[in-house]
Amino acid sequence: EDHLEDGPFGNKSSSVGRAVANVRVRIVDDRAQDLEPFEVGEIIVSGPNVMKGYWNKPKETAFALRDGWLHTGDLGFMDTHGFVTLVDRLKDMVITGGENVYSVEVERVLATHDSVHSVAVIGMPDADLGERVHAVVRPNSKGDLDLQGLQEHCRPHLAGYKIPRSVQFRRSPFPLTATNKIDKRALKAWCF
Repeated sequence: EDHLEDGPFGNKSSSVGRAVANVRVRIVDDRAQDLEPFEVGEIIVSGPNVMKGYWNKPKETAFALRDGWLHTGDLGFMDTHGFVTLVDRLKDMVITGGENVYSVEVERVLATHDSVHSVAVIGMPDADLGERVHAVVRPNSKGDLDLQGLQEHCRPHLAGYKIPRSVQFRRSPFPLTATNKIDKRALKAWCF
């Protein structure tokens, strides 16, 4: 009923839901301080079902499990009713000129272009901005693509700093992780 417009909380179909019994969820900044509702930060969780650690990886365990909380590496926000919405992965966020750009947001806009088959957005080093928003695009057969055309497509939907400043086109399928997601680490290596 949470996914119904006339449900008790309105339509929450874009959220991943609320914490289950015996699990606590917080949204925190980079100092593990709680954020206000609708502020984007890292999702951390605590409860009896949370892992004890990574097998034979004490450094990774110490980084992920801090002060009794699992730092998920996911970015999201919580509304006033406790519903959590995922925004991006912390490692996939691009910081350009001091502004946070969520790769998923840019990818969603680029994916609506008629000539885009698939797309991934990554941060690339930039001498002036620290990182720049970079798109890797696999075109389909519907037309020609270039950076300017993609930028024009993005302008009505994204703030200027979120619009890709560079693009690379790829004819072959994107590399995938074991969970069938685009392997952005492999893409970054391909782009350099």
